[in-house]
Parts: sequence; C-alpha cells; structure tokens
Amino acid sequence: MTLPAAAGVSRLAVDAEAAAQLTRDALARGCATIKVKVAGTASSQADDIARLRAVRAELAESGVSDSRIRIDVNTGWSFDDA
Repeated sequence: MTLPAAAGVSRLAVDAEAAAQLTRDALARGCATIKVKVAGTASSQADDIARLRAVRAELAESGVSDSRIRIDVNTGWSFDDA
C-alpha cells in the first residue's frame, strides 16, 4: 500500500511567491498533500490568504487530481476565527 506524501511548504516568513515555489518543488518530488502554516505572529491574515491562494493555484495548474491543502493553525485562531 502506498500512502500519499505530504510536504510542508510554508514557513510563516515566506511570501506567496516563495510558497508557490515550495509547492512546485513538493509536487516535483511527488507530494500531493501540501501543509501551509497560518496564524503566526510574523504573519497577517492577508499574508496567510495570499500564501493559501498561491498554493491552491499551483495545485490547480499541476493537474494532480488528488491534491490537498492542509492548513496548520497550531492554536493560532479562536473558535470564532476558524
């Protein structure tokens, strides 16, 4: 049985273009699940959204039909924020 690989592509300090490049690199290694960190102290909500959109765009362009994004909030959001 083969499990799909997952790759963390976003450190909180990277911008959307860097997240997109990390996604391309992960896809090239065969990873179909991408984990994106959000809600850090060095990151605004607008930055988080920009990173997520960039990752989503790369996954859409890749044509990988079973690709997924996992959002790692790590207790950074309240219940209402989520």
